[in-house]
Amino acid sequence: MKTAAVTLALCLSVATGDDRCIGGWKTGDGQGPLGSAYEMSLGTADSREACIDAVQALNTGANAATYSTDGTKACYVEYGQTTVDTSSYSSDYENCLLTAPATPSRDLDGDGAEDVAPEGSCCIVQYGVGFDTQCGSTLAEVTASNCCPSPFVARYHLGFSGEETTHYDCVSFISKEDCITYGQTWSGGDDDPIGLGQIGGCPHSAAAPAYEAALKESDSAPASGPALLATVLAAAAAAL
Repeated sequence: MKTAAVTLALCLSVATGDDRCIGGWKTGDGQGPLGSAYEMSLGTADSREACIDAVQALNTGANAATYSTDGTKACYVEYGQTTVDTSSYSSDYENCLLTAPATPSRDLDGDGAEDVAPEGSCCIVQYGVGFDTQCGSTLAEVTASNCCPSPFVARYHLGFSGEETTHYDCVSFISKEDCITYGQTWSGGDDDPIGLGQIGGCPHSAAAPAYEAALKESDSAPASGPALLATVLAAAAAAL
């Protein structure tokens, strides 16, 4: 999602340097943690290699470049990039990661950023949604459809009967403040909008101790919590 813009005249030589991109150029737009990652427009560049030249010429700590493939030749400099948005909304861009981000010590949701939410807390876009929806029939299709946009991650549903591969959750372990900024639903602590407190809070993984303990205590309960399973907390966050 393009926000800030700083227009620069680019009169830089074109390099051959696709080898400057870690893993090569990738389709999509660079993204990173809310509040610490951002991008700026560098105007236009004659080629994606020239876009890399422009980014590196700044020498301001940028770690990636994004170039448009729709003919506009738009060039963006990325700061704090950790992931690439590969949804259809970013299909007209290519991204070059120049410097790998530091590996987070705790990243259970797989968004490439350090988990901030404590165990039992999470930010929710959707929870317990069946794969028979228009969003797709697999986790990959749900992500590609932008029903679960970055930095949120689609995972198999963690409900009252354990992990269910017929349904999915769209969650992130960002902070409560960032969750509210994204306009999504926070679950954790005194905030329990869909009753996840019954399973020890919003589980960060199927192996979360509180979640495993809650499942053992509820062996005699119905196979799934209908109220939980049926709750769709928000439509696809296409504006993110």
